[in-house]
Amino acid sequence: MPCHNLFAGPLCYHLQVIFLLRLLASCALAQASPVLFQNLTLIDAPGAPAVNGMRVLTSDDRIVAVGKHVRAPKGTLVVDGRGKYLIYGLADMHVHLRGGKDLVEDNECWLKLFLTNGITTIPDMGGDLGAEVLQWRDEIREGRREGPRILTCGPTLDGPKPAWPGSIPVTTPEEGCAAVRTVKAMHADFVKLYFVFVSADVHAAILEEARAQHLPVAGHLPGNLSFREVTARGQNIEHGFYPVLDGASTKAAEIRAEFPNALDLQAARDAIRVMGRRQLDSFDPNLVPQVAEHLKETGTWVTMTLTIAGRTLNLPADNYATHSLRKYMYPGDLEDLGPRVRASESSGGGRHSTEAATLAPDK
Repeated sequence: MPCHNLFAGPLCYHLQVIFLLRLLASCALAQASPVLFQNLTLIDAPGAPAVNGMRVLTSDDRIVAVGKHVRAPKGTLVVDGRGKYLIYGLADMHVHLRGGKDLVEDNECWLKLFLTNGITTIPDMGGDLGAEVLQWRDEIREGRREGPRILTCGPTLDGPKPAWPGSIPVTTPEEGCAAVRTVKAMHADFVKLYFVFVSADVHAAILEEARAQHLPVAGHLPGNLSFREVTARGQNIEHGFYPVLDGASTKAAEIRAEFPNALDLQAARDAIRVMGRRQLDSFDPNLVPQVAEHLKETGTWVTMTLTIAGRTLNLPADNYATHSLRKYMYPGDLEDLGPRVRASESSGGGRHSTEAATLAPDK
């Protein structure tokens, strides 16, 4: 059965445009009347050449017309884009807004920074700031806050010892169904699964209940289940290396059968790395087209997150101590990212430092 994609239905066609200027982002939020952007350079699609001298007419949050000779109705706000570029809104497809109550303000600051970089949609893939994220989402939808459109899963569903605070522990089919109903009652946009190991009956019950509640499901591929099994039930996949490694391994069934039911977080992470190495050792590139065909047939949405794949497989890590974007991070964000950042030399600064106040957007 084809699964529900996170951007299925009207969301696929709900395009937003953004000038790479904060003024125009604010204009788009505030104006209900038509807006004509003229004399601009339009980047129309991935890989397409930029086109000069274009006009784009918008009304509310919809693109009405695009061309060099677009006419605007009376009363339209006209914005001169000479020397500027216009692009469709981008989506950062895997975002976590989390870190506990001490980092609410830090996470809130990210919202305008997304817009500044042309990102107008983010799926929040779970954390411990559920109430705050839901509030931000609603305020943005109602035009009371600047920020990207947020789709959020609320709390993630995980095993009996969840990896992250705020998750809902699930051990039985009944608990799985109840967890889905909890997420629905919170008015979340989808369900996120974080299981490292989960029984087939629990997984099936969650997907069935989510379908009954009209909620899409996305998440990790548990180490003991095949990608074909979970996608056939309707789950979308976060971290695209999971289905590729599982589907193209000549020893996939053997590796899954030996995957331990590790309850300890570090043990689970170690098991995933060992599993990934074994899958790579038995990797057959000739099987990859079959993986792609299955994902197409089931309508599965896959988010790649290649950086996570590199860390899982112990590839060289980013040097966070000298990373060019580190200047945008607050100390609490850096701490929350874990040992790979703490091991780097501290760059100083913070929410109240001159540097952070200059580089980060105003709240």
